[in-house]
Amino acid sequence: MNGEVRGWVLGSTPVGCLVRCAVLLFTPVVLALWGFEQYLRWRAAQGQPAGAAGPGPSIALRVEVGRPLTVLGVLLALIVTMALIRRLAPRRLQRRLYRGLQVAGGLLALLQPGLLLGAAITALICRERPKPLRYLVRGCAAVPATLLLAFGAWCWGWPILLKTGHLALVQAITAALAEVFLGSLWLRLYVDLTSTAEAKVKIANQNERLEQRFKQAAGPEPIHPPFWQRRRRHPAGYVDLGVDRVRARALRVPIRCLRRHATIVGVTGWGKTVAIGRFIHGVLAQPKPWAIFIVDCKGGELRDTAEELAGAYGVPFQEVNPGRPGSLRYDITQLGSPAEIADKLTAAFPSTPEAGIYRDTSYHALVHAATAQVSVNGHVELGELESALDQAALNQLAGQVRDLAPDTHTALLGIAGRMGNPRQTTSSAINGMASRLGALRAGRFGAVLDGDGPALDLENAAAEPGITYISLPALASSADLRMMGRVLLHDLKLLAHLRLDPARRPRPCLVVLDEFSALDDPDNVRDFLRQAREPEMPCLTASQSLPDPGGCRNELLQAGVVLFLKCLAADAEEFAQLAGTVVGQALDREIEFFPVRSRRGAVSETERFKCHPRWFREFANPGLCGIRFDQVGELPTATIAQVCQNEPDPTLAGRVSAGVKL
Repeated sequence: MNGEVRGWVLGSTPVGCLVRCAVLLFTPVVLALWGFEQYLRWRAAQGQPAGAAGPGPSIALRVEVGRPLTVLGVLLALIVTMALIRRLAPRRLQRRLYRGLQVAGGLLALLQPGLLLGAAITALICRERPKPLRYLVRGCAAVPATLLLAFGAWCWGWPILLKTGHLALVQAITAALAEVFLGSLWLRLYVDLTSTAEAKVKIANQNERLEQRFKQAAGPEPIHPPFWQRRRRHPAGYVDLGVDRVRARALRVPIRCLRRHATIVGVTGWGKTVAIGRFIHGVLAQPKPWAIFIVDCKGGELRDTAEELAGAYGVPFQEVNPGRPGSLRYDITQLGSPAEIADKLTAAFPSTPEAGIYRDTSYHALVHAATAQVSVNGHVELGELESALDQAALNQLAGQVRDLAPDTHTALLGIAGRMGNPRQTTSSAINGMASRLGALRAGRFGAVLDGDGPALDLENAAAEPGITYISLPALASSADLRMMGRVLLHDLKLLAHLRLDPARRPRPCLVVLDEFSALDDPDNVRDFLRQAREPEMPCLTASQSLPDPGGCRNELLQAGVVLFLKCLAADAEEFAQLAGTVVGQALDREIEFFPVRSRRGAVSETERFKCHPRWFREFANPGLCGIRFDQVGELPTATIAQVCQNEPDPTLAGRVSAGVKL
């Protein structure tokens, strides 16, 4: 026999189950009924009563063809109706009808012993162990034929037997077979569907609901958190960023995630400044307020936001802003040894690999010139360092340190001597470095590099609560901007090195790099991100797009908090990959109700984006963003959120203004 015939006979299909039920159960029942009737006739022939109460019930052996034919006609009509429903009705309607009939059929099955008996026998014979109450009750009715045939069998068979005790043999067997057939048929079909498709259906429904929630969250309709979460306060250890639109609750980002850096990506005008302001608001609202450094390569709104927040929380606000009254001076040489100062200035100016000899020569001259100035004056000034890069000045400086630093005296004389030889590269390299320093002092940042007034104390600013705003305005030339940015990054790395000592980091310091791509120095950004975690200097980087592969791209995507506003297609794809996927199951198996045939197949896995990339290109409102953050020991959180505008907490502002020590 082929597989199909063997299935029909052995019971892998409902008809096979029916055949086995009839053979294993109803043949003994019919024989028992026939034997019982023969016994009653024998007792009547002997003249003995059937019982003490009188004659017992007898079973009339008569064949009634009308009712079985009626049942068959109704069954055929239902088969056609059900086939049309399956072919023409929408799938959602079929699913709802199926669920409703499960409930109704389950209630009916509790009153229909034949259905339960057939289902139980089928489960026993097929050696399948579903959950009894769930499958035996829900699996007894799945289509209208179950209800109608079960109702007909109820009205036709069992009441007559219970009331009168007389039942035609064909009628009894037909009613019982109908009930057992229904029970075995629908249980078998339900088990077939459930064993392979229920997991897929559940996951598909969950995925559909999840996808629908994400799609709705990316739309323009307002979604509000519960009323008790609508006060925009930052709990201790969290930053209340806004509203989680997928879960309809407040979105609170743990501070411990922010300590592992944060990345914000979004096109112009879509809420990067608002998001940065919200993070600043959150760290200032902590029981121990943070220090904040802002390096703004764009200028404008972020400064106003920072000044407003500093005033609201009563913390100092200071700025290094070229051309603005009251701006602090920036001392390039305030941090580091003479070698570190020379390395900072040499690396600030780009050079090709072929120009390595010139860079090394300039570095050598700067190291000894800075060492000599420290020996004579106790500090290094940028203007004096530029003036020292001359043959006569080097000879004069060597004479000043003859007794203080003999080694430096000898080195300076050697450099000055080589500068007098036109065949040496020393003169070209040192004169070129002096020209670059002179151009820098005469450029956009000359006022803050050589101006009068107090200079910014980086280490002290990182140790006290407050906001330090450093502006690298877009009006500056690209060369000056990149040079100043490289100097700042070097100073931040030196500051991080100093803060490795626990005594020199009394509080965390948030470093904000807005539009950091304008610095054109991804290597230094990468080094700072790797170095800044242990000294508690988390970095919040913001840009219109992710940098190219290589540089600092991986470090930005590995940050503890990643926030994508409306962005370019490639960046949206990157965040979708970062947010993760949902794995579901696709059923490659079809089961036809009538004619009863099972076509077996396989179950394959499907994978879909949790946050589809197109949503990040089609955000309807500014401030909508996809955000991902994770904590140690917890699953990552990826959702769509609405970043809220800052609303400073008057309670905290009052506490600060009242003079409470921070």
